[in-house]
Amino acid sequence: MIKIRYLAILLVIISTGCANNKSSELTQTNIHHENQSKNNTAPLLTQAPTYPVYAAQQGLTGSVRLLFDIDPMGKPVNIRVTGSQPEGIFDSAAIQALARWQYAPKIVANTPQYQRDLTVQLDFNLDKSTAQLKPEAKQEFTPRKPNKDQVLKNKKVIKLVKKGFNLYMQNQINLAIETIHKVKPTTPFEEAFVTRMLGNFYAELEEFDLAINYLKQATDPRLLSDADQAAAIKLLADINYYQGYYLAAIDSYSNWSNFTGVADPLIFERIAEARAKLNSQAPYTN
Repeated sequence: MIKIRYLAILLVIISTGCANNKSSELTQTNIHHENQSKNNTAPLLTQAPTYPVYAAQQGLTGSVRLLFDIDPMGKPVNIRVTGSQPEGIFDSAAIQALARWQYAPKIVANTPQYQRDLTVQLDFNLDKSTAQLKPEAKQEFTPRKPNKDQVLKNKKVIKLVKKGFNLYMQNQINLAIETIHKVKPTTPFEEAFVTRMLGNFYAELEEFDLAINYLKQATDPRLLSDADQAAAIKLLADINYYQGYYLAAIDSYSNWSNFTGVADPLIFERIAEARAKLNSQAPYTN
């Protein structure tokens, strides 16, 4: 199944050679910083979370409660979700936003201090104009055609990619991997494309930790074509889920929904399942 889909994508990339970072500014985000009055920890700089596209399409609102530390430079670190409604929908957006905040360092005896266990709640609300203009939920992803930069241009790269892919199709996956490792990309897109190939190949061998590593490297820069990016994020999410890396799975499934704009009930269900599994693994405390 993977090979058939991958063949079509490869032929398009080689012959014609797009990442779409969808976001929504349709949000009102309220911030409740519970430590501000007693610890003087009001942030110097905040950034509102990006409202997840699928949540906006569904008219979903909610909140995320976060526990975090502040390092001596004033950056939020060790960010954890302690509660969210609905579970798993806004977690990733809240964490990513808080990680970009800046606080004034706490100075004691002329020494910046590490601050622990602060809490903040981010509320996600759609305003009235947003609710009226809310788009129909998409059920299918329509990728754009690759742009002029999303092409394998170097002849040596193309030759090795084709050779590696032919070996892969012949079930000589170890030889395919060996061949692709010899590729020396000449553009950032070629680097992402080759790295994604390795992620797929290692997944086929069930070497899942290696697959996760390569797929994450391939998707993080968002240089791949729309079709490749969506497929790679989805594969990354599925591998994380079945390997029991539930936080990473939630993040990847959320990224996939945000990238494609598709409101897929199965993805929402998988996010909820991953959150439930995380909760069931949490140690019991009185």
